Amino acid sequence: MNSTYFDEIYHARTAWEHRENLWPYEISHPPLGKLILGIGIELFGMTPFGWRFMGALCGVLMLPLMYAFLRRLFGGTGVPFLGTLVFATDFMHFVQTRIATIDSYSVFFILLMYYFMYIYLSEDKLWALALSGVSFGLGAACKWICLYAGAGLGVLWLLHWLRIWRE
Repeated sequence: MNSTYFDEIYHARTAWEHRENLWPYEISHPPLGKLILGIGIELFGMTPFGWRFMGALCGVLMLPLMYAFLRRLFGGTGVPFLGTLVFATDFMHFVQTRIATIDSYSVFFILLMYYFMYIYLSEDKLWALALSGVSFGLGAACKWICLYAGAGLGVLWLLHWLRIWRE
């Protein structure tokens, strides 16, 4: 309640350093996640609430995104509601989005990039492919793990075009 916990010790400090235009202490990941985290610090100060706010907001925003994605995948409302409920009550999601780590932002952008890729693959909307690429770029600017997710997007895109070529 009154101090940093786990990786917050690195990320909250680094977010504050970015806000103060100081050389960042932690440089093991790209800076966008810490810059997003810094928005909460700017709004609410260098307090636990301040450095945890944006991650919690991101965790909340993942819920309608998950619902929309599941709705596109399965239709109806039953499966999307249950899937979103399971996601909302998953302890890992709950904890990770309520501490100041950059994982929340990378998971949000991974969900977003696959949501837009699904729209592109199922409806052939070029704008969705562009937004999938933007989401990939934002995710990779938060944490390196998004590069692996981007490789998955590349495989899906290649399989899509191989299927079209065979037809």
